[in-house]
Amino acid sequence: MNDPRRVPLCSWPPRRRRIRGERGYVLALTALLIIPLLGVTGLAVDLGAWYARAAQIQRAADAAALAGVVYLPDESLARLRAREVAAQNGFPHGVNGITVDVRRGGVQNNELIVTIHDPKVSQYLTTPLRSNDVWVERAATARYIDAVKMGSPRNFLGTGDLSGILPSSIDTPANRPGFWLAISGQCSSKENGDRIMARTTRNYTQQTSNPRPVNGSAGSFRCATNSIVQNNAEYDPRGYFYGIKVPVGYSGGSIAIEAYDAAACSSSSIDSTAVFRTIYAIRSNDNPYPPDATLLATVPIAGGDSSGTCATPTSLTSGGYRGGWRQLYNIANPTPGTYYVQIFTDTAGDTNTRHGSNSFALRANVGGGAWEPCTGDPTDPVNGRPGTLSATNCPNVFGIDNMGVYANLSGTSATFYLAQVEAEHQGKELQIDLFDPGEGSRTLEVLDPNGNPAAFNWQVLCYDGTDPVGGSCPGGDATPTGGWRSTVPTTALDLWGNQAGSPPQSWNPQPGPYRVSTSKYSDRTLRLTVQLPSNFAAVYGSRTWWKIRYTVGDAPTDRTTWGVSIKGNPVRLVR
Repeated sequence: MNDPRRVPLCSWPPRRRRIRGERGYVLALTALLIIPLLGVTGLAVDLGAWYARAAQIQRAADAAALAGVVYLPDESLARLRAREVAAQNGFPHGVNGITVDVRRGGVQNNELIVTIHDPKVSQYLTTPLRSNDVWVERAATARYIDAVKMGSPRNFLGTGDLSGILPSSIDTPANRPGFWLAISGQCSSKENGDRIMARTTRNYTQQTSNPRPVNGSAGSFRCATNSIVQNNAEYDPRGYFYGIKVPVGYSGGSIAIEAYDAAACSSSSIDSTAVFRTIYAIRSNDNPYPPDATLLATVPIAGGDSSGTCATPTSLTSGGYRGGWRQLYNIANPTPGTYYVQIFTDTAGDTNTRHGSNSFALRANVGGGAWEPCTGDPTDPVNGRPGTLSATNCPNVFGIDNMGVYANLSGTSATFYLAQVEAEHQGKELQIDLFDPGEGSRTLEVLDPNGNPAAFNWQVLCYDGTDPVGGSCPGGDATPTGGWRSTVPTTALDLWGNQAGSPPQSWNPQPGPYRVSTSKYSDRTLRLTVQLPSNFAAVYGSRTWWKIRYTVGDAPTDRTTWGVSIKGNPVRLVR
């Protein structure tokens, strides 16, 4: 019986029969793909090995550059040390074709560039595909961190309350620097404020008693001829160094280095009170270490009105050195980098009359003609004023390491540019050394780039510049009033101290006998340390300049020495 619901078997799709010619297809396809598959696999393995080798070379180059750069400006020694470190990390120069190239670079020759070349990197699975040798090369650049710029973001430094330097619209005492640069004769006593140029201490015949010398008299002055006089352990015959930094992209033409009131004259218009020779040495921008930069010119300027050199100059290039600007040197074709002005006094004819202080100022005159001020600080009132140079053509004049200062304080407070601290220093410690600071002032503050008082710790150094150990110094220095160091951070330091007498004075023990100053930190180095934030951009934006503010007691005129540095590794890698 037929069932209409049943479908005949012949109506289903027939099963496909394998064609005899397709047998072995998979085997053939596998055979065809095995070679590229092995090649890709081998390439992946070898690429990983090459990248690992490249990373190893990069680490060795980084270490070699950092190790060698600290020996600059001695390029030979820097190269030797860099290659030693490269060899210690597995890349000996000249072995198996490996080369370690070491050279100086940077606009100021303060960078060390190390390039490691490995001409025969190992191949594991790609040798059949590549007959040529595989090489890998990596380079690293290490740089000295530039010295902290002190005193000014402008193209002039230490012009005190001198008028005519700023644009007329802002030429007010509040916008002027407020301090002069200063240097002492080598016969001057250290307690008079020059930490590094005075050769002697204990210069007075009458020692300080409490509260003051007998009858208020210092007695007579002595120089090196008396056995009581002692040498200053911090004396540095090289004197002071000031930088003139020409920015990258500069196109302003020649730069005339000029000094105001350059000679020590017994009747100078500023602070000079004696006669001695001040020497100005101009050095090139070919070395990051100022004393080793090429000497371009030496200008010895004798003091004394009788010589005629202290007469008021009639022009920038001729005449005297008193009460006017005088050209020291003209940089005809300046290139980017920092030129230096080294300033010191000599020992020729040292007598008891060679103990005064010479106050002066420096400026970089672009073009050497009509004066145009400028600034590198966008928050400076000089910025963008008519008659000012652009930042690109603004050569910054600043102090390096130490700066001799004659701070002419007036009013109820006085604020001065102290130092520029840039983002490369974030997270480190700012160290400020103030020698013989603030005589007659009441308080001292350090202002951050936002103008706010910054918290700092303080300590007093021993007279030889070392840290006191266990509350004592090797020279037997008397303990200062208030102790050797702070126990908690502060934002304002008392300079006035214990008050006694009429008018109130600070009678404080000085480091040793035969001194006449009695202010709290007279003849001592006060060291302040400020912890810098780790994110400058968020905290300060584009602001970089720190300032120092004195609250004035009795209108002091403070002869002092400032020093600023950053605690931490002085070198870094440049990518």
